Amino acid sequence: MKSKMKCKVCQEEKPLAEMRKNIRTKRGYENICCSCRRKQRKGNLEYMKETVRRHAKEAGQKTPLVGIGDLMELQFEHPNCPYCAIELNDANRTIDHVYAKTSIYGAHIPANLVYCCRSCNSAKHTYTVVEFYDRSEKFTYELLKTFIQTVIGPKMMDVKVLDDDIPAFIKGLRKESEEMRKIEQKLKKSVG
Repeated sequence: MKSKMKCKVCQEEKPLAEMRKNIRTKRGYENICCSCRRKQRKGNLEYMKETVRRHAKEAGQKTPLVGIGDLMELQFEHPNCPYCAIELNDANRTIDHVYAKTSIYGAHIPANLVYCCRSCNSAKHTYTVVEFYDRSEKFTYELLKTFIQTVIGPKMMDVKVLDDDIPAFIKGLRKESEEMRKIEQKLKKSVG
């Protein structure tokens, strides 16, 4: 049995370990390499479709409230991570729920979603925006201000936020965060 196969896309002969596995084929592999398959999936939006389905299922939605079009629009809202400002690309771009899905405000809807880098998404975890701002060295005041003016104000509250409004917004987000944590603690005590 041959230990190499030719990819139908890039036309390169590659080891079987680099080819896409498929038990339904005679040899157990498709004649497309994994890197070409990844490019195809990104090109035909398969990754986004899977993300939409996964998040809808996790949120208990039969029909996703977030569609492919919503995710495509999000992609162009911020070319850089709103938390650390590094440039987003296909390799580091992830979807973050501004309010974590596990929190009391954490809905899986377009207004609660932003693209950010993998590093910030992992570090933010279930923190609120101000909790993450307080814990992160990369999430500066200027980035928080921009985040409030581009995400919190227009997307979540349907208002325009001026520079003079930022301290009041931060104060409000802190209060909201504290109240949210208190409610979550009460819920944990009543359930547990």
